[in-house]
Amino acid sequence: MADESVKQAENPAEASNQNMASKLSAAGWGLFFVWIGLAFLVSMDAGLVLLGIGAITLAIQMGRKSFGLPLELFWIVVGIVFLLAGILYLLDVSVPGSSGALLPILLVLAGLALLVSVFRGRRT
Repeated sequence: MADESVKQAENPAEASNQNMASKLSAAGWGLFFVWIGLAFLVSMDAGLVLLGIGAITLAIQMGRKSFGLPLELFWIVVGIVFLLAGILYLLDVSVPGSSGALLPILLVLAGLALLVSVFRGRRT
């Protein structure tokens, strides 16, 4: 335990960054659950739900940048995909050749990429 306190004392900026990253992550998940709960309560259109998820995801990355934390490319891509999916859904645009399966396929691929990154020992 003494070694841990020495590490923290040696690099308080890193401890502060980890603390801020943790708070931003918790805030993002909190916003996500509030948004999903509101969507169920008011029977929100799926396009709006997707837009909100994308906006929350990208807002967390903007928060990371504003606090000098590194951006997470995976979550930026996820946020953009959700925003685009929401816009396409609201505009009732169908992607040629997708037969409505494009978003589920993208979600499965994103989930698999995240799982692979965990098992490879890296966090995206």
